Amino acid sequence: MDPFPFDLFQTAFVNEIKAVYQQFVTRNQEKRPYIFTISVPDYIAINHPNSNCICFNGNTVKEFEEEGHSYNSKDPDELYYQYNMEEWEDHSLSDNDFPRSNEIIRDYIIRNEASISDEESCYTKDFMQFRDDFFEYLIQNIEQLKAEGFFDSFPSKGILLNFEVREYYDEDEMCRIFERLNTKKDAAQFKKWL
Repeated sequence: MDPFPFDLFQTAFVNEIKAVYQQFVTRNQEKRPYIFTISVPDYIAINHPNSNCICFNGNTVKEFEEEGHSYNSKDPDELYYQYNMEEWEDHSLSDNDFPRSNEIIRDYIIRNEASISDEESCYTKDFMQFRDDFFEYLIQNIEQLKAEGFFDSFPSKGILLNFEVREYYDEDEMCRIFERLNTKKDAAQFKKWL
């Protein structure tokens, strides 16, 4: 596989995550946002003009409680709905909230299509290594924004952050990622729903 343009991608991703986060928090401030999740499919992207690799979702205390749940509950069944992105209302801002980032990824996948899978339609070792590196790179960029105080620069402070690749990480890895982006206490609570 060709080298991925991480520098070019980083500029786009950081600018887009800042814009998306700001819009999500501002748009939902009265509803008290409590979580913001970046989501990527395990296949990263497909050779299709409308393929979006990176997307986000989040949830608010008001919407969570309007569904009949208690935000302060410690019940694992309640926590499932609190942390499971699939159970939330869609908060997408558009059909493609990360247009430049997704364009860079899609172009890279198209250029390297022959290196992604073998004749048996199995992912190649090169692609699997790229995928691991790419996911880690996304997490590191979110961590860097957190370290810089970006996520706490809004009136709604303390919003939980998550990075999700559906059916890719095992539960321990999911908890480690959640802890990297939040606190040990937050990760212990998150682990109860898994």
